[in-house]
Amino acid sequence: MNREQRLYSVIYDYFFTRICLGFYQEGDTLPSIGEAREMFGVSTRTIRKAYHMLEEEGYLSISRGRNAVVIRGAPGGQCREVCVAYFAARRDSILDLSWMAKKILPEIFLRGFLMMDGEGLDGLALSVEKMRIQNLQTQLQCFCRILAPLGNPLLTSFFWEISVFSRMTYLRGLFADEAENERDSENLRRRFMEMIDARRAEDSERLRTLICRFFGNCDVHVRAHFGELASRYAPASEQVPFTWRVYKGRPQQGFFIAMKLIRKIYAEDYRLGEFLPSAADLAEEYGVSVITIRRTLVLLGRLGLTETINGRGTRVIPQEENVARQGLQAPAVRKNLKIFLQTVQMLALTGEAVMLASFPHFKPDKVRRAAETFRNETAYDIVPFTCMELVADSDASPCLRELYGQLSDLFGWGVILRFLARGSSVSGERRELIEEMRAGLAARDAGRFARGFSGLMFHVLEGAGRRLRERGVL
Repeated sequence: MNREQRLYSVIYDYFFTRICLGFYQEGDTLPSIGEAREMFGVSTRTIRKAYHMLEEEGYLSISRGRNAVVIRGAPGGQCREVCVAYFAARRDSILDLSWMAKKILPEIFLRGFLMMDGEGLDGLALSVEKMRIQNLQTQLQCFCRILAPLGNPLLTSFFWEISVFSRMTYLRGLFADEAENERDSENLRRRFMEMIDARRAEDSERLRTLICRFFGNCDVHVRAHFGELASRYAPASEQVPFTWRVYKGRPQQGFFIAMKLIRKIYAEDYRLGEFLPSAADLAEEYGVSVITIRRTLVLLGRLGLTETINGRGTRVIPQEENVARQGLQAPAVRKNLKIFLQTVQMLALTGEAVMLASFPHFKPDKVRRAAETFRNETAYDIVPFTCMELVADSDASPCLRELYGQLSDLFGWGVILRFLARGSSVSGERRELIEEMRAGLAARDAGRFARGFSGLMFHVLEGAGRRLRERGVL
């Protein structure tokens, strides 16, 4: 999904939710194009696209020279019931997301703060002045300013997804009055200004403490609100799981399927010389059209993973260096190599916390398989996949499993770099880090294993970034 699509989808979701939850009722007007443009900091075109999506779905009436008018929303007087139904059906996922955020976001936000310059801190301070507890958008703007120095759209996308899914300000609004909202808004602004002051003073330890305390308090408040919700209303019979929609829409389906096929080639489910299932069989397996599968196979060919033989099918082939270099010139390939790099950065920043949290829940059969992989130097390329699978297949948090399941697929876009490095020996640092993980597994030492994985991801990040810069991808 390109930047414009991501932005108007977020803005669409923002207003769609407010209409459905009764914050905008039938007959109310939405902000003008100019007001919304200023509010979100995006182009007029992006706002118009979001509004037209709502118009096409029957929620708005748009007339030239007038603000958009809500023509269908939550029935009068039923806003509270709609809100309760929304959150009751997502209770388990939101509580899990809140727990996960407390584990993984402090390190990410600390890194973002430390990378901000004076101008960035000044801009953040101005945004903090506008923060309101009852306005999710003002909070997200501040969060995104902190994430911006990391230069990772994938990370920002994930943060938007969990924020929009949770919609915690709406839950809070069920029980808070205006005076309480203002008091909490002032407290929120004060906490952010303390973080900014700590960063200006270059006191990284205090900054880390403040960030950890902030996300810890957020988790406490989320649980308190759900406790109040549970005391007043019956629980929902079915729960809605959180899903990270990395690729949205029909044009992106080919990328999603390509990731799955690359993983199978990595794991040698499809071996060198073997033919992939037919386009018709793959279309049936993934629930897409044959045309989408053919586009996917073209992409795999550009990556140098396969060749299509008329009348016979598509075969997995050895990846020679010249084929991989040729693949780098394809725009889709270059785009997804950047996604690979963003994926590795997310793994590096979250790896230690995720592995520490998941380690007690690893399944014994998966641990045995991982230990075998760590001992086999010829299998070192799949060590990151093996570690991510330990999380994705564990009995730990469903949201951690979702996150690392998706990152495991996205990591497959680094396949070209694997073949560019073919023939080179495994570095001593990588060997030591993998040995550290193996020893951690053997000793049931979660900290040792987690530090080894995080170190490995930072090592991969540095090496991959260097190779992509050398070849002009970055």
